[in-house]
Amino acid sequence: MKNNLTTGNAPDTSKEALRKIFPYGCQESKRIGNKTEMFDAVYSAYRDMTPRHFGGIGKKAKERDEILRKTVDKFCDYFNQEPMSSPEKYDNWHRDLSRFLHEEFDKIGYGDVLTRGKAQKLINMSMKNFYFYSNSKEEYFQYAHFTLDRFTLIWYGVHCPVYDFFPDSWEKWGKFDDTVYEAIQQEVRKYLDSPENTELTGVSPFKAEFFIWEEYKQKFQKF
Repeated sequence: MKNNLTTGNAPDTSKEALRKIFPYGCQESKRIGNKTEMFDAVYSAYRDMTPRHFGGIGKKAKERDEILRKTVDKFCDYFNQEPMSSPEKYDNWHRDLSRFLHEEFDKIGYGDVLTRGKAQKLINMSMKNFYFYSNSKEEYFQYAHFTLDRFTLIWYGVHCPVYDFFPDSWEKWGKFDDTVYEAIQQEVRKYLDSPENTELTGVSPFKAEFFIWEEYKQKFQKF
C-alpha cells in the first residue's frame, strides 16, 4: 500500500477503494434483508474463523447452519434498528452477539472453542462482507470493530503495545476473552485518534483494518 501507510498520505476510504483491497467474499448484487444472501456473508465469515479447530463439527453441519441462520436474524435486527449512536452502544451489541454465539455453540459441544476471539472473527468479517452489499449504509459501520488476526495483531504490537503478541500472534487471537479483546479495541481507537497516527488520520478502526491487513499480510505472510 505505497500510497497509504508507507507515505503518510490520507488513504481513499471510499467503498470502491476498499473493495479493491478486499476483493473476497460476497458480491455487491446481494442485499441486506435477504436472509439467504446474508447467510452467504455469515458462512464466509465462519470459514474465516478457522473452523478446523472445531473438531468433528462437519458431523453437526445441520446444527451449525441453524446457529448461523439465527446469527443472520441477529444481524437483520441490527440493520433494521436505528444506527448505534456511540462506540459504547456498538460494543454492547457486539458483546451480546458474542455471548449468544458462545451459548449456541456450547449447546452442540463447542463452548470451550467458541471464545470471544473466535466470535469477533465471525462478527467482524460478516460486517466486512455486509459493507459491500448493494444497500449497505455507512452509518451502520461507523463504530464497527477492527478485525483481529495474525496480521493486524502485528500492527497492533507495534503501535499499541499494551499486549505483545508478536511473533506468534496467529496462535492467540482465537483464545482472547472479553477483557483482552475489548482492551485491544479501545487501544486501537485511542491510537487512531491520537497525534501519533499520521498514516490513517481520520479513518475509523473498521476501515483502517482494510489497509493494515493488506500491508501486513504482504510483509509477514511468508513467516
